[in-house]
Amino acid sequence: SFSYQITNTYTATCTWKATHERIRYPIVHTSGLAVNSGLVFLSGGHRLFGGYSLSGFGAPFESGDTLPTLGASCKKGKAGGVWTDLTQVGSAAGLYANYGTSQTLIY
Repeated sequence: SFSYQITNTYTATCTWKATHERIRYPIVHTSGLAVNSGLVFLSGGHRLFGGYSLSGFGAPFESGDTLPTLGASCKKGKAGGVWTDLTQVGSAAGLYANYGTSQTLIY
């Protein structure tokens, strides 16, 4: 199967008592779409495999960490605080070939 996916890495800041902060890193979140595909055979006397035909997008998916919502509550020990910052620090995207639990970046 094939998928197009993007994996983003973030840091998030939980602030409590107005002067105390805790930074959570890394937060890794992946989202993407399945890619519809079919086999292509070469014409002739034998059914020779010629490749794959990618024909549009299928079902969306998400995995990894849940992204904090700014202003939502967070905890540092017993102290309650709020998420005050969410910063993207990295990103990788591409078209992947998937087989079982293995993945290979194609493009």
